[in-house]
Amino acid sequence: MSCTELNALIEAIAAGEIEPDPGARAHLATCIACARALALARHIDALLAAQPAPDASPGFTPALMARLRRDRWRSEQYLDLGFNVAVALAIVAGVGGLWLVLSATGLVGVSTDLTRVLLASTASLVASIAPALPIYTLAAGVFVSGVAIWWWAEHGLEI
Repeated sequence: MSCTELNALIEAIAAGEIEPDPGARAHLATCIACARALALARHIDALLAAQPAPDASPGFTPALMARLRRDRWRSEQYLDLGFNVAVALAIVAGVGGLWLVLSATGLVGVSTDLTRVLLASTASLVASIAPALPIYTLAAGVFVSGVAIWWWAEHGLEI
C-alpha cells in the first residue's frame, strides 16, 4: 500500500470507523510519515471528543423548522407545477388525437351539426328561463338575507 492510498483512510482509521488491513498495518509500521499522520489524527479526534458540545440557541429549532417547511413547500410547488403541466399536455394530446380521429374518419361534419343542435337547444333553454331570472334572483336575495339574520341572531355581531 502506498502513502497516497493510506492518506485517504487515515481519518477513518483514527476515528475507529474501519480497521486497517494487513497491508496498511505493514505500511504504518515502516512509514514514519504515515504513522505520524495517524497519531496526529487520533490526537485531534481525542481532543474533539473531549470538548463539550455547545448548546443550541433558543431560536435555532424554530428557525430550522421554518426553513424546512419553506423548502418542503417549494418542492411541493414544483411537484404540483410539473403535475399540472403533465395533465395539461395530456388533455391537449387527447383533444388533438380526438380531432385527428374525427377529421380522418369524416365525422367532423357530424360533430359540427351536433354542436349546432346543442347551441340551438341551449339558446332556447336560456330564452325560456330568462323571464323568470328576476324572480329567482329576488328569491335568492331573500334566502341569503334570512341566513344572514339567523347567523347574526346566533352569533351576535361577531362574523
